[in-house]
Amino acid sequence: MSDLNYRHTIIKTLNADDLPVYTQWENMRFYRVRNVDGKIIADKLNIQDMEYNQTILDVCLSVDNERCDEDAWRNAMHKFMNHLK
Repeated sequence: MSDLNYRHTIIKTLNADDLPVYTQWENMRFYRVRNVDGKIIADKLNIQDMEYNQTILDVCLSVDNERCDEDAWRNAMHKFMNHLK
């Protein structure tokens, strides 16, 4: 029988009015949770490996992540976009 692992998240502390929510992990991975046409979308921006993709909600809202603001997300995205040029 396999062991189950549970990830602790902050999802129960949030309301729909709180979206978008921005979090970061060690200034390398930035996460954004947003509402797009009634669907919850979770984005991950990893500036260490220079990758951008969608991820699962509990990764973005993990208690291991720190809350950040939209400016931190935009700065990381700016760095990512400059890397693409």
